[in-house]
Amino acid sequence: MMVLLSPTLALAELPGGDTGAKLTSDLAASPEGDEIMAGCNYSIWLYDSYGDGWNGCSLDVFVNGALVLDNITLSSGSGPAIFSFPVTEGAEITTLFNAGSWIYEPYYYVYDYNNVQVFYVPNNGNPVIYPGQLYAACPPGGAVEGYVFNYYGLAIAGAIVGQEDGPTTTTDASGYYFLSDVAAGDQVILAYKTGYNVASAVVTIIANSTVTQDFTLTQPNMVISPLFIEQTLNPNEYYTTNISILNMGMVLLAGWQKSSTR
Repeated sequence: MMVLLSPTLALAELPGGDTGAKLTSDLAASPEGDEIMAGCNYSIWLYDSYGDGWNGCSLDVFVNGALVLDNITLSSGSGPAIFSFPVTEGAEITTLFNAGSWIYEPYYYVYDYNNVQVFYVPNNGNPVIYPGQLYAACPPGGAVEGYVFNYYGLAIAGAIVGQEDGPTTTTDASGYYFLSDVAAGDQVILAYKTGYNVASAVVTIIANSTVTQDFTLTQPNMVISPLFIEQTLNPNEYYTTNISILNMGMVLLAGWQKSSTR
Protein backbone atom coordinates (compact mmCIF):
# COMPACT_ATOMS: atom_id res chain seq x y z
CA MET A 1 0.00 0.00 0.00
CA MET A 2 1.21 3.51 -0.81
CA VAL A 3 -0.15 6.36 1.24
CA LEU A 4 0.23 9.87 -0.16
CA LEU A 5 -0.34 12.93 1.98
CA SER A 6 -1.55 15.96 0.05
CA PRO A 7 -1.76 19.09 2.22
CA THR A 8 -4.55 21.54 1.56
CA LEU A 9 -3.80 24.90 3.16
CA ALA A 10 -6.92 26.81 4.11
CA LEU A 11 -6.58 30.56 4.37
CA ALA A 12 -7.78 32.29 7.50
CA GLU A 13 -11.44 33.16 7.35
CA LEU A 14 -12.76 36.70 7.39
CA PRO A 15 -15.79 37.63 9.49
CA GLY A 16 -18.84 35.92 8.04
CA GLY A 17 -16.81 33.00 6.67
CA ASP A 18 -15.26 34.71 3.65
CA THR A 19 -11.82 33.42 2.71
CA GLY A 20 -8.79 34.99 1.17
CA ALA A 21 -9.48 33.20 -2.10
CA LYS A 22 -12.91 34.81 -2.32
CA LEU A 23 -11.47 38.19 -1.47
CA THR A 24 -9.10 38.01 -4.41
CA SER A 25 -12.04 37.64 -6.76
CA ASP A 26 -14.01 40.40 -5.09
CA LEU A 27 -11.20 42.91 -5.11
CA ALA A 28 -10.29 42.10 -8.67
CA ALA A 29 -13.81 43.03 -9.67
CA SER A 30 -12.73 46.68 -9.56
CA PRO A 31 -9.86 46.76 -12.08
CA GLU A 32 -6.94 48.95 -11.22
CA GLY A 33 -7.04 52.15 -13.19
CA ASP A 34 -10.83 52.54 -13.20
CA GLU A 35 -11.96 55.81 -11.61
CA ILE A 36 -14.04 54.98 -8.56
CA MET A 37 -15.46 57.95 -6.70
CA ALA A 38 -16.19 57.98 -2.97
CA GLY A 39 -19.61 56.46 -2.43
CA CYS A 40 -22.49 56.45 0.01
CA ASN A 41 -25.90 54.82 0.42
CA TYR A 42 -29.27 56.20 -0.67
CA SER A 43 -32.65 54.71 0.21
CA ILE A 44 -36.05 54.50 -1.44
CA TRP A 45 -39.29 54.34 0.61
CA LEU A 46 -42.32 52.73 -1.02
CA TYR A 47 -45.89 53.70 -0.06
CA ASP A 48 -49.43 52.83 -1.17
CA SER A 49 -52.24 55.40 -1.08
CA TYR A 50 -55.02 52.84 -0.52
CA GLY A 51 -53.14 50.82 2.07
CA ASP A 52 -53.22 47.35 0.53
CA GLY A 53 -49.71 47.08 -0.94
CA TRP A 54 -48.66 47.44 -4.54
CA ASN A 55 -50.86 44.64 -5.93
CA GLY A 56 -48.33 43.16 -8.33
CA CYS A 57 -46.61 46.44 -9.19
CA SER A 58 -42.86 46.69 -8.68
CA LEU A 59 -39.93 49.01 -9.26
CA ASP A 60 -36.42 48.67 -10.69
CA VAL A 61 -33.77 51.15 -9.56
CA PHE A 62 -30.74 52.02 -11.69
CA VAL A 63 -27.53 53.92 -10.91
CA ASN A 64 -25.72 55.17 -14.00
CA GLY A 65 -27.76 52.68 -16.00
CA ALA A 66 -26.79 49.69 -13.83
CA LEU A 67 -29.54 47.80 -12.03
CA VAL A 68 -29.08 48.03 -8.24
CA LEU A 69 -32.58 47.10 -6.99
CA ASP A 70 -34.66 44.58 -8.93
CA ASN A 71 -38.45 44.28 -8.70
CA ILE A 72 -38.78 45.84 -5.26
CA THR A 73 -42.35 46.16 -4.02
CA LEU A 74 -44.61 46.88 -1.06
CA SER A 75 -46.20 43.53 -0.26
CA SER A 76 -49.01 44.86 1.95
CA GLY A 77 -50.21 47.85 3.91
CA SER A 78 -49.53 51.54 3.41
CA GLY A 79 -45.76 51.34 3.85
CA PRO A 80 -43.07 52.24 3.95
CA ALA A 81 -41.02 49.41 2.55
CA ILE A 82 -37.44 50.71 2.69
CA PHE A 83 -34.63 49.64 0.36
CA SER A 84 -31.04 50.87 0.44
CA PHE A 85 -28.69 51.07 -2.53
CA PRO A 86 -25.12 52.31 -3.15
CA VAL A 87 -24.34 55.41 -5.20
CA THR A 88 -21.30 57.48 -6.08
CA GLU A 89 -20.92 61.23 -6.29
CA GLY A 90 -22.75 62.60 -9.32
CA ALA A 91 -24.28 59.24 -10.31
CA GLU A 92 -27.59 59.40 -12.17
CA ILE A 93 -30.49 57.63 -10.45
CA THR A 94 -33.43 56.40 -12.55
CA THR A 95 -36.29 53.97 -12.05
CA LEU A 96 -38.55 51.71 -14.10
CA PHE A 97 -42.11 51.01 -12.97
CA ASN A 98 -43.47 47.51 -13.62
CA ALA A 99 -47.25 47.79 -13.72
CA GLY A 100 -49.58 45.41 -11.92
CA SER A 101 -53.06 46.21 -10.64
CA TRP A 102 -54.19 49.57 -9.22
CA ILE A 103 -51.31 51.49 -10.78
CA TYR A 104 -52.51 54.83 -9.40
CA GLU A 105 -51.83 53.82 -5.79
CA PRO A 106 -47.99 53.37 -5.61
CA TYR A 107 -45.73 56.32 -4.78
CA TYR A 108 -42.32 56.71 -3.17
CA TYR A 109 -39.61 58.98 -1.77
CA VAL A 110 -35.82 58.92 -2.18
CA TYR A 111 -33.53 59.83 0.72
CA ASP A 112 -29.80 60.62 0.70
CA TYR A 113 -27.00 59.33 2.97
CA ASN A 114 -28.11 61.76 5.71
CA ASN A 115 -31.70 60.50 5.49
CA VAL A 116 -32.78 63.77 3.90
CA GLN A 117 -35.55 63.57 1.29
CA VAL A 118 -34.18 64.42 -2.16
CA PHE A 119 -36.98 63.25 -4.46
CA TYR A 120 -40.70 62.44 -4.47
CA VAL A 121 -42.60 60.47 -7.11
CA PRO A 122 -46.41 60.79 -6.81
CA ASN A 123 -49.03 58.13 -7.55
CA ASN A 124 -49.55 59.17 -11.17
CA GLY A 125 -49.99 55.76 -12.81
CA ASN A 126 -46.36 55.56 -13.95
CA PRO A 127 -44.22 56.65 -11.00
CA VAL A 128 -40.71 56.77 -12.46
CA ILE A 129 -37.58 58.89 -12.14
CA TYR A 130 -36.52 59.86 -15.64
CA PRO A 131 -32.94 60.44 -16.85
CA GLY A 132 -31.67 63.86 -15.88
CA GLN A 133 -33.98 64.28 -12.89
CA LEU A 134 -31.91 62.96 -9.98
CA TYR A 135 -28.17 62.82 -9.32
CA ALA A 136 -26.48 61.52 -6.18
CA ALA A 137 -24.45 63.72 -3.85
CA CYS A 138 -22.08 61.99 -1.43
CA PRO A 139 -19.80 63.42 1.27
CA PRO A 140 -16.22 64.05 0.14
CA GLY A 141 -13.90 61.07 0.48
CA GLY A 142 -10.32 60.68 1.60
CA ALA A 143 -7.33 58.45 1.02
CA VAL A 144 -5.21 55.94 2.89
CA GLU A 145 -1.57 55.08 2.27
CA GLY A 146 1.01 52.79 3.79
CA TYR A 147 3.16 49.71 3.31
CA VAL A 148 2.51 45.98 3.17
CA PHE A 149 5.13 43.76 4.82
CA ASN A 150 5.61 40.09 5.51
CA TYR A 151 6.14 38.67 9.00
CA TYR A 152 9.85 39.53 8.85
CA GLY A 153 9.26 43.15 7.89
CA LEU A 154 10.18 42.73 4.23
CA ALA A 155 8.19 44.56 1.57
CA ILE A 156 5.54 42.67 -0.40
CA ALA A 157 5.14 43.91 -3.96
CA GLY A 158 1.95 43.25 -5.93
CA ALA A 159 -0.33 42.96 -2.91
CA ILE A 160 -3.94 44.09 -3.40
CA VAL A 161 -5.19 46.73 -0.99
CA GLY A 162 -8.74 48.05 -0.99
CA GLN A 163 -12.37 47.48 -0.11
CA GLU A 164 -14.76 44.77 -1.18
CA ASP A 165 -17.02 46.28 -3.85
CA GLY A 166 -14.95 49.45 -3.70
CA PRO A 167 -11.67 51.05 -4.76
CA THR A 168 -8.51 48.94 -4.91
CA THR A 169 -4.84 49.46 -5.63
CA THR A 170 -1.62 47.41 -5.78
CA THR A 171 1.61 47.80 -3.85
CA ASP A 172 4.80 48.79 -5.69
CA ALA A 173 8.25 47.22 -5.38
CA SER A 174 8.78 48.87 -1.99
CA GLY A 175 5.45 47.58 -0.66
CA TYR A 176 3.92 51.07 -0.77
CA TYR A 177 0.29 51.68 -1.72
CA PHE A 178 -1.96 54.72 -2.09
CA LEU A 179 -5.73 54.14 -2.04
CA SER A 180 -7.92 57.11 -3.00
CA ASP A 181 -11.65 57.81 -3.29
CA VAL A 182 -12.55 56.08 -0.02
CA ALA A 183 -15.71 57.26 1.72
CA ALA A 184 -15.15 59.27 4.88
CA GLY A 185 -15.72 57.53 8.22
CA ASP A 186 -14.72 54.15 9.62
CA GLN A 187 -13.97 51.84 6.68
CA VAL A 188 -12.72 48.24 6.51
CA ILE A 189 -9.55 48.14 4.39
CA LEU A 190 -8.21 44.74 3.26
CA ALA A 191 -4.80 43.59 2.07
CA TYR A 192 -4.09 40.31 0.30
CA LYS A 193 -1.71 38.51 -2.01
CA THR A 194 -1.79 34.94 -3.32
CA GLY A 195 0.00 32.67 -0.85
CA TYR A 196 -0.72 34.94 2.11
CA ASN A 197 -3.62 35.26 4.49
CA VAL A 198 -5.93 38.26 4.35
CA ALA A 199 -5.21 41.18 6.67
CA SER A 200 -7.87 43.73 7.53
CA ALA A 201 -8.09 46.94 9.51
CA VAL A 202 -10.81 49.43 10.38
CA VAL A 203 -9.42 52.77 9.25
CA THR A 204 -10.95 56.16 10.06
CA ILE A 205 -10.97 58.00 6.74
CA ILE A 206 -10.93 61.81 6.93
CA ALA A 207 -12.53 63.80 4.13
CA ASN A 208 -10.03 65.50 1.80
CA SER A 209 -7.11 64.05 3.79
CA THR A 210 -4.74 61.07 3.69
CA VAL A 211 -4.30 58.73 6.65
CA THR A 212 -1.71 55.98 7.13
CA GLN A 213 -2.26 52.26 7.65
CA ASP A 214 0.38 49.52 7.29
CA PHE A 215 -0.38 45.82 6.91
CA THR A 216 1.52 42.64 7.80
CA LEU A 217 0.65 39.51 5.81
CA THR A 218 1.34 36.04 7.20
CA GLN A 219 1.81 32.70 5.45
CA PRO A 220 1.04 29.11 6.43
CA ASN A 221 3.80 26.64 5.47
CA MET A 222 3.15 22.93 6.01
CA VAL A 223 6.17 20.64 6.01
CA ILE A 224 5.49 16.87 5.90
CA SER A 225 8.15 14.23 6.40
CA PRO A 226 8.30 11.80 4.72
CA LEU A 227 6.36 13.03 1.69
CA PHE A 228 5.26 9.50 0.78
CA ILE A 229 5.41 5.98 2.24
CA GLU A 230 5.70 2.88 0.12
CA GLN A 231 5.39 -0.56 1.69
CA THR A 232 4.39 -3.95 0.25
CA LEU A 233 2.14 -5.97 2.55
CA ASN A 234 0.83 -9.51 2.39
CA PRO A 235 -2.79 -10.25 3.28
CA ASN A 236 -3.55 -9.78 7.00
CA GLU A 237 -0.26 -7.93 7.57
CA TYR A 238 -0.05 -4.39 8.83
CA TYR A 239 2.64 -1.74 8.93
CA THR A 240 3.06 1.13 11.39
CA THR A 241 5.24 4.18 10.90
CA ASN A 242 5.41 7.82 11.94
CA ILE A 243 4.72 10.93 9.87
CA SER A 244 5.63 14.40 11.07
CA ILE A 245 3.61 17.46 10.10
CA LEU A 246 5.20 20.78 10.98
CA ASN A 247 3.93 24.30 10.41
CA MET A 248 6.95 26.46 9.58
CA GLY A 249 4.79 29.48 8.76
CA MET A 250 3.47 32.34 10.83
CA VAL A 251 -0.23 31.44 10.97
CA LEU A 252 -2.30 28.41 11.98
CA LEU A 253 -3.04 25.73 9.39
CA ALA A 254 -6.78 25.26 8.99
CA GLY A 255 -6.70 21.72 7.62
CA TRP A 256 -5.12 19.08 5.39
CA GLN A 257 -6.18 15.98 3.48
CA LYS A 258 -4.67 12.61 2.84
CA SER A 259 -5.15 10.25 -0.07
CA SER A 260 -4.09 6.66 -0.54
CA THR A 261 -3.38 4.43 -3.54
CA ARG A 262 -3.18 0.66 -3.55
